[in-house]
Amino acid sequence: MGPATHTVVRHQLENRPHPEHGYRACLGILHQVRHYGNERLERACVQAVKIGSPTYKSIASILKKGLDR
Repeated sequence: MGPATHTVVRHQLENRPHPEHGYRACLGILHQVRHYGNERLERACVQAVKIGSPTYKSIASILKKGLDR
């Protein structure tokens, strides 16, 4: 897990009324490693942070469309 992935996970946990609400999103984001690998997940997180949308939906879309390449 790289610095951008860490930033996204932290954002999910800190910007919810209760951190427990962010756990599922974090698990979904981290689960993407199985399909795309660490490097692609990190690049997708960098993109998501740049566009100001560090969400599961954005990261999954970036990976699916290959926008991290």
